Amino acid sequence: MSKNVKSIVSDAFSKVPKVPFYSISEKGRLIFQSGIFIKYLENYGYRTIKVGGTIELVQIKGCIVSKITPSDIKQFIKIQTDGEGEIHKYILDRTALFNINFLDALERANLKMHRDTAISSYHYFKNGVVEVTKDGIKTPIPYNQFKRLIWEEHIIQRDFEPSTDIANKIPVFLDFLNKLTNNQPERLKSLCTVIGYCLHDYRTTANAKSIIINDEIVSDQPEGGSGKSLLVIAMGKIRKMLEIDGKKFDPKHEFAWQNVNESIRIVNIDDAARGFQFENLFSAITQGFAINRKNKEQYFLPIEDAPLLILTTNVILKGCSGSFIRRQYSIDIHQYFNANLTPRDEYKHDFFSGWNKREWAKFDMFMMQCISMYLKYGVITCPESDNKKKDAIRATSITFVEWFEEIVNDYEIDSTPTNAARLQYLDASGQRNLKLSDKRFSSWVQSYCKIYGHKYIKCDTQRPRGFRIELNK
Repeated sequence: MSKNVKSIVSDAFSKVPKVPFYSISEKGRLIFQSGIFIKYLENYGYRTIKVGGTIELVQIKGCIVSKITPSDIKQFIKIQTDGEGEIHKYILDRTALFNINFLDALERANLKMHRDTAISSYHYFKNGVVEVTKDGIKTPIPYNQFKRLIWEEHIIQRDFEPSTDIANKIPVFLDFLNKLTNNQPERLKSLCTVIGYCLHDYRTTANAKSIIINDEIVSDQPEGGSGKSLLVIAMGKIRKMLEIDGKKFDPKHEFAWQNVNESIRIVNIDDAARGFQFENLFSAITQGFAINRKNKEQYFLPIEDAPLLILTTNVILKGCSGSFIRRQYSIDIHQYFNANLTPRDEYKHDFFSGWNKREWAKFDMFMMQCISMYLKYGVITCPESDNKKKDAIRATSITFVEWFEEIVNDYEIDSTPTNAARLQYLDASGQRNLKLSDKRFSSWVQSYCKIYGHKYIKCDTQRPRGFRIELNK
């Protein structure tokens, strides 16, 4: 072929677009085909979804769904048109092509994302999907054989490697849990099944509860550093988690749940402060989340698609009625670790970032075993340490319980005027300005007596009205 013929052929092919959504007119003008452009994007898996009243973008590759932005599409087209001359420049200049109002023309996808069932739990690793049942842990299923849709952000960026040496050398994380449960086997079993419950991604109104993690030792001056947060962070290494600062969080705020979405599996309210109103979470725990985002339409995330709520706290949250109990699993942490002895001091490395591939493999295997244990036995309950005192605090207040423990014997013989006892408590606790009625104070005394098995005797035939107590000895 002569040089001239080669040149003619080369020129002809250079005018054939590599991307089909434009052509060049006889006069050399670029003609952009918007309909073909949309079809071109759809061929690469780009779709729209509707979240509440808001249109969002996704890309579907096989069974994996990724959340994307218009900018991601622009970067994709920029690469596809690289070297295409006029269309490349045209794309870069036409910002309207990458506006959600234009991209809304993409096919609308009604995604049914995969979730756990009542009897199986699924976990997405780099090398496939691991199914866990009460009978054990199955070999990873390759993604090209898995026919259900999953979020790309749910894929754990590690290969699942079944570890066979856990019995010979326990995972660092299991040793950590042993210390959090004071090396008590029943407490460890209970905690493992709670972890399994948290990682089992199956929610119904019937089984939905929150997890409350607090310290074993009750104190009016609680200290942090016991390992509660690290325990929850570990669960976030298996399921996607949203962390909320408990000291600043108000569940009644209009935008309280604005960062919750359909791909979040655990919401951790970390370090809930004294006075946190647990009852304000009742609806979210058992019904789902009303999500209101700034400048977007409110929508409701039903319980079947909603995340689990975990609260860590250094204080005892108020509330002991059936409504509170039905909505929570409460576990306490032995304070082996503290400000003077951290997990780093104990293990000579940082958790997670300091682990090698083998330690991660043992961790992943252990967490799958926790899920299998939960699916087999359910949550194994274990009484809290000092549970009567904690129940009394939930029904009254920590200052009242600590004061009443010291003086309860004084009320055993003679009738004590309620008003006098109330003032005695306020003076002793330094709360003389606290708004506390005789009626409420009396209900506190009665609640304390009921929990500890004492008999509260009302003395209302004399003035001033009062009470006395027959102690349960």
